[in-house]
Amino acid sequence: MGELKRREVIKVAVVYVVVGLGAAQAADVFLGNLAPQWVLDTALVILLLGFPISLVLAWAYNITPSGVLRDADAAIGATRAVSPAPDAPGSAPIRARDRRSIAVLPFVNRSDDPENEYFADGITDDILTSLTLIEGLRVISRTSAMRYKGTTKSARAIAEELGVDVVLEGSVRRSANRVRVVAQLIDAAEDEHLWAATYDRELEDVLAVQSDVARSVASALKSRLSPRGEARLSARPSTTSFEAYEIVARARQAYLKVTRDHVDHGMRLLRQAIELDPDYAQAWAHLAIAHFVLPYFSTVAPSSIEASAREAIDRAFELDDGLPEAYVARAYWRFNFRFD
Repeated sequence: MGELKRREVIKVAVVYVVVGLGAAQAADVFLGNLAPQWVLDTALVILLLGFPISLVLAWAYNITPSGVLRDADAAIGATRAVSPAPDAPGSAPIRARDRRSIAVLPFVNRSDDPENEYFADGITDDILTSLTLIEGLRVISRTSAMRYKGTTKSARAIAEELGVDVVLEGSVRRSANRVRVVAQLIDAAEDEHLWAATYDRELEDVLAVQSDVARSVASALKSRLSPRGEARLSARPSTTSFEAYEIVARARQAYLKVTRDHVDHGMRLLRQAIELDPDYAQAWAHLAIAHFVLPYFSTVAPSSIEASAREAIDRAFELDDGLPEAYVARAYWRFNFRFD
């Protein structure tokens, strides 16, 4: 069933049935008194014959931004060749199979202080964003993955529900000025580990962990980072202030609770981060996004936030014109104020 979902066979079947029934009814209404009965019968036979053909094509091909491409799994079939392990710490041999979709599950907070939940969520978000830089890899949205926070479901069950091939899970333990991040990549269909690693870092060095994880995942999946993605991961961190990074992580957790008090608190934190590092593009982008949460969950008039939101968006793009959060903020702005 998971493979049928991934190849969108079920979706194609539903669409075909709905469109086919609609076409049949339309033909009966508009041609019933004009065309001979054999025309209607022929049209019905063609619709019926087209159904299995559409399912076969849906199984064998995928519609992608690059056009209609043959699915490598259809050509490979059940063959699974064992490949050498990637050059990564704690890695294990993987099977040469085309894995093109991944879900990043919320990393578990293993710290003694439960208040560090925001820190684990921040690392999860950063790793998810970094994985989007891998060519040909579909990364499930944060919203879809976060509902599995604290779940006891197996990786295979989660992957089937989300329609993904692999799952990345892990944990974060913060103690004094050090942090340990454990990450493991799981092939859902085979129920086996493809790669695992433990990163022990100083707190100030944790900003580089997401880049290391993205490169290791790309290697384990026999994929590669796009040139732009490699350039982004190789660039200096978006801030050199760990304090500012930590404040933004707290702010994200706050404003995403979408109540007036939480959004106000999140925006205050983001302004604190900007005071610490005025060139922190992510802080500006998240400040802009938080603006657009307010009108939906409070009595704040959209017109009252337009100018300040636009200022935050422009500043984020000025600092980093490739920042995903900046594009999200600009999309919100165009939707709310340009009805685009």
